[in-house]
Amino acid sequence: MRYPHQELTEQIIAAFYLVRDTLPANLLERVYHRALVVELRHAGLQVAQEVPFVVKHRGVDVGHYRADVIVNDVVVIEAKQVSRLLQIHRDQLLHYLVVARCPVGLLLNFGPGGEVRRVENYSAERQKLPSRTTA
Repeated sequence: MRYPHQELTEQIIAAFYLVRDTLPANLLERVYHRALVVELRHAGLQVAQEVPFVVKHRGVDVGHYRADVIVNDVVVIEAKQVSRLLQIHRDQLLHYLVVARCPVGLLLNFGPGGEVRRVENYSAERQKLPSRTTA
């Protein structure tokens, strides 16, 4: 079975493991995040960092989100450095996917054992291309 953007997510996951295996354990999350961005750009991927999104209701700002990384405008990456991934991390990524109108997200945990979780936004296929403000 093939997943949406499978080839791209496989590239991202390979970069994640390369960074995780290269850098020492127990660094700050931000360090792993930055190293991952370097690796993804080195692979020739389009990478946007700390991408802001504003949710509006009746023209009024009612919420702000900031995605860690968006790759090729379709995959949102949420990098963590925690003992294990929890449902709240998945929920956070799903919120980012909905607001960013991206179809796929990856939770990448640089913590002990390393973890990767794929999250899909099934409603993204019915939406227009991402805009940085959601009405």
